[in-house]
Amino acid sequence: FSQAFRIRDESSRYNIGSGFRDFNVPTFALQILTKELRSGFVFSQRGRERVDGVETVPVDYEETSTPTIIVGRNDKDVPARGRFWIEPETGRVVRTRIETRPEDGTTRIEVLFRQEPKLGLLVPSRMDERRETALDTMEGRATYTNYRRFQVSTAIEIK
Repeated sequence: FSQAFRIRDESSRYNIGSGFRDFNVPTFALQILTKELRSGFVFSQRGRERVDGVETVPVDYEETSTPTIIVGRNDKDVPARGRFWIEPETGRVVRTRIETRPEDGTTRIEVLFRQEPKLGLLVPSRMDERRETALDTMEGRATYTNYRRFQVSTAIEIK
């Protein structure tokens, strides 16, 4: 865990704008759907909507338990809310939105996923982030391309 925290902290040093954020990672919101965290949220379905040609069921969520998954300054709870766009036939999440409103502003992160043929799974294709404070507004977009599968093979030869 200590190495994971060092990696997280090092990555967060390069955030643009004011404030410290470590949840601006394209897969962060997906953990809300895990068995361990789901019970801390309320969910509500919002009809149907197309996302990049895919029929989805939008599902809004709001965090209701404490401690929250995102913690602000002085360990203050920062409840998350947002939306998942879920393909009903497969259960695949094709888009996510997570929003927070800490004391110093608001943050909104949206991620669009796409099918990656080389890997046979959905991967992040774009992440848009908007952070507003009394001091500044920051908007950023990350695009993800050229996914590759890395493999290692070893062989032992006894002489």
